[in-house]
Amino acid sequence: MKHIVVFFAAVVLLTTGMQNWFAYNTVYWVDIHFPSTSIRVGGANPPGIDVANGTLLFSSSITEEIFITIELPHGAVAESDFRAHIQWSKTTSAANGVVWKLDYECADIGEIFTGSLGTTVTLSNIDAHSDTAHKHAADEVTIPGTGLGTSLDSVCMFRVYRDHDAGGDTYGADVRMYSFDFDFQVDQPGSVTSGLKYQ
Repeated sequence: MKHIVVFFAAVVLLTTGMQNWFAYNTVYWVDIHFPSTSIRVGGANPPGIDVANGTLLFSSSITEEIFITIELPHGAVAESDFRAHIQWSKTTSAANGVVWKLDYECADIGEIFTGSLGTTVTLSNIDAHSDTAHKHAADEVTIPGTGLGTSLDSVCMFRVYRDHDAGGDTYGADVRMYSFDFDFQVDQPGSVTSGLKYQ
């Protein structure tokens, strides 16, 4: 009887395909984190670093920036949208808004990067700072996934910055970035080979 069960399982695996054998029954969210203490600061106007804890401080008087590059996970649902988040806080208990923006560009394997990071999006506040110093807040934006993940190893480059010139950025002190992250939908734990998601 044991041999029959093993034989039946092998037949099911071969006839249904590897993608069905390893696929999740539902779609899950996973994230990739970039803590501020691990982000390599560069660019023309990098943010300051708080020597007390290593977090990044973005000025109210000049647009300061960081750059982040990601590769989409192999288990990501092809062409699905993903979300970018900034975890941050005000450094003083004072009113007025803060504007976070991203410039970005993405490409699948074989596509050509322009290097311009020509798409700009503004993040929206989803967890309020309440004009309270050091209260953990979060801003979010959805990045369209159209055309991404059709082959593995899609790459996106981002410029992340506080836009002090934006009309809504009127908070007159530094803001502190704790972390930057991306949330992806995945439908399986990875790919069946390093270059092929399904077989």
